[in-house]
Amino acid sequence: MCKRVRLKISRPMLFNWIGRCLFFSVLLVQILLFNQYLVSYEDKYSFQAFTLAYIPAMLLWVKGQMNYRQREVAAGVWFLYVLPLCIHSGWILGTLISKIDVDSPGLDHGFVKYPLSATLLVYMLLDAEDFEPKLYMSLNWPVLIDIFDVINLLDAIIDPRKNELLPNDVQYCICAFAILSLLLLTFSFAIPVREALKNSDEASKTQVRIYIVYLLVQAIAVNLPFLVIRFVLHYTYKIGASVFAFKNLLLIVTNFIKVNFDCCVPAENEPEQPAISANGLTPSNTEESGSVIQSMQSSRMDDVSSIASSGKRANREERLRSRLVQDREDPEEIIVLS
Repeated sequence: MCKRVRLKISRPMLFNWIGRCLFFSVLLVQILLFNQYLVSYEDKYSFQAFTLAYIPAMLLWVKGQMNYRQREVAAGVWFLYVLPLCIHSGWILGTLISKIDVDSPGLDHGFVKYPLSATLLVYMLLDAEDFEPKLYMSLNWPVLIDIFDVINLLDAIIDPRKNELLPNDVQYCICAFAILSLLLLTFSFAIPVREALKNSDEASKTQVRIYIVYLLVQAIAVNLPFLVIRFVLHYTYKIGASVFAFKNLLLIVTNFIKVNFDCCVPAENEPEQPAISANGLTPSNTEESGSVIQSMQSSRMDDVSSIASSGKRANREERLRSRLVQDREDPEEIIVLS
């Protein structure tokens, strides 16, 4: 008799495995597509070995999944993933763009954007707390828009009609700032930045300072150069303007407003030090400990009454002494009176 074996898998565990398989599949497809460009236009199958460059990122990701510490290792996984990705895509954009056949049915200029856009899916799956579908999903939209911004800026190199108008210095500048932008996204996985984004009211001073540095770097090192490059492309080389130029300007302004708010408002809202009275008590203490104050006042009244009674006793004793002295000095008067 054959026995039927039923596997009971919880819903969160099932979606966790689906998310893990999806992450591995997206990463593998992206790598193979980039490799196929190198194999097709360089005529060397040895470029498939470039897949080995992504193994450290995959091993760290697997270790984090096994130890249930995927959020702690996310920054390291992203950094180890972006380094070979920048070399991989930079090689294609720097050396193969001129060799790519415009009439190619598959691997043409426009198709390069698809494996580049897979970086967005890699970030989303790496940043996810869990893979269970929900109505309200917590997505880091500013970072996702930054990745779209990088891909849109690289379109000036990918598109052959735009690429012919640009000198090599401008192309190198675009690639350099695109790589810098992807590398700086590593700090978005940092735990202090996450805590400052989620619990802005309960963030500590150290977390707020790290978040301020992250905002400044994002505004000065990413959005400001992107805005300048887009203005140069539009006004100097007559390449069509991009909507992301407004996004760069908006983020620069909002980030500086956030930095000004985080730097100034906590200082104004700091609780004032309560004035200490001569008794060593503050107003808050006096309000909260009325019974203690009443007992102190009653003890003080007792002390005053005891001092007054002791003073009266001393006066009586002095009067008696003065009378005795007078009686000793005038004995005749005592006799006459008697």
